[in-house]
Amino acid sequence: MIVADYLLALTFASLTLARSEDSCANPACNDSAREDAGLLQMHVAARQLCTAEHQDPHASATTVDCCSGLQMCLGQFKGRQQYSYECLDSCKPSCTGIGDDPYETGQKVDCCAGSKPCLGDWNLNSNWHYKCYPQCEMEEYNAHFDISPDYLNISSRARGVGGNTGKLSDNFYLVIGDNGGCAGGCGDCCSTQFSIANKMKEYVANRQKLNPRSTLLFVLMVGDNFYWLGVKEGRFKTTWKDIYGEELTSVPWFAVLGNHDIGNDDPSLLCPFFKPRIMCTENSSYMPACGGPNPYSTKVQAYACNQMNDNKGGVDGELRENFVMPDFLYYYTIPALDLELLGMDYNWYDREGAGGNGFGMTGGAREVAKFCGGTDNMFNSMEKIRDASTKMMKERAILAGSRNVAIFSHYPDWAQNNINLRQQYLSDIPAHKQKDVRVLNFYGHAHLQRCDGNDSHGCVNFLTGGSGGCCGPNDVPAGFVSITWSDDGWQKTDCFLSSGCTLQAYTSVPQKTNVSMTRHSKSDVCLHTFDEPTCPGYGGGLSF
Repeated sequence: MIVADYLLALTFASLTLARSEDSCANPACNDSAREDAGLLQMHVAARQLCTAEHQDPHASATTVDCCSGLQMCLGQFKGRQQYSYECLDSCKPSCTGIGDDPYETGQKVDCCAGSKPCLGDWNLNSNWHYKCYPQCEMEEYNAHFDISPDYLNISSRARGVGGNTGKLSDNFYLVIGDNGGCAGGCGDCCSTQFSIANKMKEYVANRQKLNPRSTLLFVLMVGDNFYWLGVKEGRFKTTWKDIYGEELTSVPWFAVLGNHDIGNDDPSLLCPFFKPRIMCTENSSYMPACGGPNPYSTKVQAYACNQMNDNKGGVDGELRENFVMPDFLYYYTIPALDLELLGMDYNWYDREGAGGNGFGMTGGAREVAKFCGGTDNMFNSMEKIRDASTKMMKERAILAGSRNVAIFSHYPDWAQNNINLRQQYLSDIPAHKQKDVRVLNFYGHAHLQRCDGNDSHGCVNFLTGGSGGCCGPNDVPAGFVSITWSDDGWQKTDCFLSSGCTLQAYTSVPQKTNVSMTRHSKSDVCLHTFDEPTCPGYGGGLSF
């Protein structure tokens, strides 16, 4: 009640006292009247100067403090979604906020509107409890990327197409894997990464010396792009830009994730629905981050991954502009070259090896699992991403819209339940198109270069995990792959396992570097990964 109401009531009480004194000659009567009037004054003052329990102290034009013993509390009261104040004996939360435990006070306080209790092992200590979030687990995974043909305009630089001078064979692309050792992996891994980077630069320069029209179009990365624990702020400079230089990073680099990319330095990537940086919905699907003018999907999907494109919440801004990872899975078509790139994510098959060595007290993916509320929820996300990858590849195979296809993913057949992605793609192509497509399959995970299968034209299954990022100078042969085109339009091997793109031994360490290359022992490597055949606990398909 406003102050004027209080003063009016107080005046009324004073007049009552005066009249009582005038109308009563008995002194006892006067004392009684004074007592009654005083009580009335006290009652009016108490009534007007405080707000009672469960009432809003801001209900009138001025704030009226809560009565003695009550607290002014902000919350969602009386079932309303709007926040307001009430006077209560204690400011216990009226609802539990995002990320908080609804049982923290000892009794359940319902999650605030739009969220629900999610049960998880949030500290990986078997202390399962609830937290309030809008979503508790990954449902169907809905990838968002632009399916517009060649939206990066790669063909504008390609020779022999669109009126450009030269021949198709002037063009080439490179493929590397397991390369990101500097500034996060072991010291030996940084020196070996530099060695392969220098070999790549030499190859590009020598090709241009032999043919001035030689044009590098793009680079494919098959995962483990950032050892040991994935990418964090600053590493696009120290592990990518500084290592490969402007001559290589001035073209697009298309990337997919390996098991080491799913590490503690990127903890929210698999369960982004708990703390999304970007949310793609039907209404936002046409934003560049969610697919631009031609999105692959318009269904709801959250994102919070450091390695994804800058506009999708990735780190390091414009520095990493040519590092292209619009989603865990995606495709990119270049009609002028009759080429389709298929980026696949089958990391579910190595889920226990995420972060290199899993989820123990020193595990490389322990923080990822904690963010997800436990390994079960993390594995569920990985499974949904795998299923979405399989679905996308099947769709593209049935369409068979390009005669040249390059599939790039992280794992050899033995590491993904003996699934060969090339064979899987070919099995879904309509029979009448089987002879009209050439499919190349690139992968890493094992740290060497090797051809795992040929057709009548040469190698088709390329193991290219020897690009220097792990796990030291004994991992040879090392190098990369170069693919070009025949002049009649088919992609073919330009260099693989030959001296121009391969090292049979690491003979020197590059001297010019801004990155620390402190040497580490093999025991240090074995603390961080299950992927090295000479380490205890190795469970891979290679033996030496």
